[in-house]
Amino acid sequence: MGILIRYIFYIVLVIGLYSCDSNSHDIVKEDNSIIFYTKTLKIKQITFDNSGHITKIQTFKNNKLDTEWISNNSNLIDMIEYYGNGQVKVKGYLKDGEKHSLWSYFDREGHLLIERYFSYGKPSHIWLWYGHYSHHIDHYQIYEDDRNDGYLIRYYQSSNIKEKKQYSNQKLNGNYTLFYDNPNNSIQLKGQYLNGAKLGSWAMFNSDGVFQQFFE
Repeated sequence: MGILIRYIFYIVLVIGLYSCDSNSHDIVKEDNSIIFYTKTLKIKQITFDNSGHITKIQTFKNNKLDTEWISNNSNLIDMIEYYGNGQVKVKGYLKDGEKHSLWSYFDREGHLLIERYFSYGKPSHIWLWYGHYSHHIDHYQIYEDDRNDGYLIRYYQSSNIKEKKQYSNQKLNGNYTLFYDNPNNSIQLKGQYLNGAKLGSWAMFNSDGVFQQFFE
């Protein structure tokens, strides 16, 4: 009976370890990016500029680029708070009076503790905790990739561009283009958005790039 119990315990332990591993994400932070992996597959890469702003978020499907968001970090206002000893306590950015982009939190000795990203006051993208005396990530939490201000590009599994669209104030604004799945990037649909609604006439084309019709 003792051998049977030990055998059952071993099987349960192996299954448990396998389940944890299959649902876990490995995270690697390089100089200007954070890369997420599920086992050996890259699933997401967040790229930063020298100020720590997110410039690009890429997601991957079957190790191929699936979506690419390119940020517009204009009109940000610096905000800094200090401890009594003069060390920086919190530094971040405001947009339209709300927390936006990178916010960093430090202890009284100047050690970086937390980095958070915001989208018009809402936590977004990723929240990083660091070891007290190192710049290594201790743990993290992933948020939805809110579409702040910038461009979103989607791709077919063939790696051809599927669509391009533009966001501001978390709504579709500006040009929208849908492409056929071919290496010539032939346009299938083209139009504009204003505050999330379609604006004016939209144009359709065939796969050879020949105009077909307008529609509202």
